[in-house]
Amino acid sequence: MLYLNIITWEPPQREAVMKRFATQGVKLPAGMKMLGLWADICGGRVFELVDTGDVRDPKVSVQTNHEWTDLCKIDSVGVMNAEEMMKVVSGKK
Repeated sequence: MLYLNIITWEPPQREAVMKRFATQGVKLPAGMKMLGLWADICGGRVFELVDTGDVRDPKVSVQTNHEWTDLCKIDSVGVMNAEEMMKVVSGKK
């Protein structure tokens, strides 16, 4: 399953977020893979696309995101390719 994580922080948290990212980076559990990480050029937000692979336990995502929730707000959205979704909703294979 693919998840788009939209990670935001308030301006006073900027330096703490930058420092933590520089020293610790993004840690994903075994079986998950980051497909992309994009920064909003206006600041205060990043977009992270993660493939959960074989990891199906939602507790794993909660634990992974929890390391950042003291500094950031994380919205995780399950996503899929729009063309593939159209096939699913139309009943086509």
